[in-house]
Amino acid sequence: MAERQPNLPVSVVGEGGGAVVHVAAADAGMAVGKAAVWLVRFAERESVPVAAGENAGRTLIYHHVVRDIRRIGWYRGAAAAYPLGELTIGEGEGCAVLVQRGEVGPILGAAVVERHRPGS
Repeated sequence: MAERQPNLPVSVVGEGGGAVVHVAAADAGMAVGKAAVWLVRFAERESVPVAAGENAGRTLIYHHVVRDIRRIGWYRGAAAAYPLGELTIGEGEGCAVLVQRGEVGPILGAAVVERHRPGS
């Protein structure tokens, strides 16, 4: 019998002037073991002019270019919260949280951090 595909609920909410990552308890039958909880910062869009090669003279557009990744904790299957403190996301930037079995295994759950926009 094949292992069930993971779908671990992950959310990021503002609490007390900062942000907190919440990871729900794993469902029965979901093999979690020791999972890394990562905070990933990325550029939403990046233009790169190409000087040489077959694309010389062109500008290539990349999306969601990872700029920083840091482990904020370990998850072992029980519901957990990971305080991030103040989390500033600049214009043109994005941020996500990933829960990954081990440090190099499959992604068990993920959430995009919503940026607060004035007037929203």
